[in-house]
Amino acid sequence: PIRWSDAIVGVIGVANRSKGYTSTEADKMTLMTNTAAVLYESYRRHERQIALETGRKQAEKQLQLAYGELETKVVERTTQLAEANALLETDIRERRTTEARLRLALTEKEVLLSEVHHRVKNNLQLISSMLSLQAKSTDDLTVSQLLSESKDRIGVMALVHQQLYQSSDLTRLDFASYIKQLVRHIVQSHGTPGEHPDVAIDVNEVSLSIGVAIPCGLILHELLTNAMRHAFPETALRALKPEHQPTLGIHVRTDSSGRLMVIVSDNGIGFPATLDLHNTNSLGLKLVRLLVKQLNGTMEIERSTGTTFTIRVRTDVDP
Repeated sequence: PIRWSDAIVGVIGVANRSKGYTSTEADKMTLMTNTAAVLYESYRRHERQIALETGRKQAEKQLQLAYGELETKVVERTTQLAEANALLETDIRERRTTEARLRLALTEKEVLLSEVHHRVKNNLQLISSMLSLQAKSTDDLTVSQLLSESKDRIGVMALVHQQLYQSSDLTRLDFASYIKQLVRHIVQSHGTPGEHPDVAIDVNEVSLSIGVAIPCGLILHELLTNAMRHAFPETALRALKPEHQPTLGIHVRTDSSGRLMVIVSDNGIGFPATLDLHNTNSLGLKLVRLLVKQLNGTMEIERSTGTTFTIRVRTDVDP
């Protein structure tokens, strides 16, 4: 047997002898088997070394191939990213240019719109002044009064444009501020200080488009002017006790359905029970009814204590 360590790695066959082999021959065979074992083990180690070397070379070759593929993919991906980045930079530049143009256009539009409000206000004031001069030049009191009323209505519209011109928002009117200015103008135009009723204003923060603000302003003007002229005649003022001073009330808020609710009330003598709002010769009341209809609104009147008008209109209409 050919032994390596404790393992038999092979066998050498020898011929049988009837008398056997001498000790010298046996030693030679042992030496021969040991040499064969060493040669066999060397051969096996050489084979393993070759296998390892071959495997390492193959692994290196595969690694080089993989590295080459990775390099190619990295180059391709880098190129794609560079192209995408160039497109993105171009898109960003175009967007910035577009934004700059839009900002410039918006600024120009705001300036133009502001100038339009300013010019409309000036033109309306010019018309108002012409009507005022015409009213003063006629001896017919009825004609003079009609011209003065038309002048006041034009002033209501001019006030809207004036406030929009002075506001940072050129498309929405601060209705609370507008009402205060409108009431101040009406009070100054009717009667002298101390003779006109007290005016209580309760207005929530409401912003209206110009298409809704002007009709609402005209409605308020007509109702307030009518109350100032007719709700408190001199005989009724003398009959009122000191603790019951003539009072006008203006309440504006948004109701649960989203409509604008305008309430104008007074504690004066009240409307005659026979007066039909839908069939009256009063130009002011006709105008109120038409404007409410224009805003898809409703109008109610209560005559129990003085007079109370409750008007509800939509604010999303485009008259």
